[in-house]
Amino acid sequence: MEDARTYFARVGADLIAHFARLGSKCVELETDERLRIVHDFFRVGEETAYHFNIKETRKKGHDFKDYVCPDTMEFEKDYFKMGNRYGESFFFVSTLPISRTVW
Repeated sequence: MEDARTYFARVGADLIAHFARLGSKCVELETDERLRIVHDFFRVGEETAYHFNIKETRKKGHDFKDYVCPDTMEFEKDYFKMGNRYGESFFFVSTLPISRTVW
């Protein structure tokens, strides 16, 4: 666990330095702030309903995903649906042409 903390502290410091060189500011978020962003993304229209308390969640035997992830996702052949939002993803494979030299 300590190795992970050290690693992420170093990565965070690197990101702050790199963004500063670009003239931007990088701010580290607390866990609750991160969960809020994910909640608001997946639960459009329910932004004001966000309430998450880790102690209450553990007492109930729930997981943070119960509060931030969409209730359902429907997957079709060429799209997916989350609530009243639709999405689609693409996967591209690109191969570089191989140059052959004939001697």
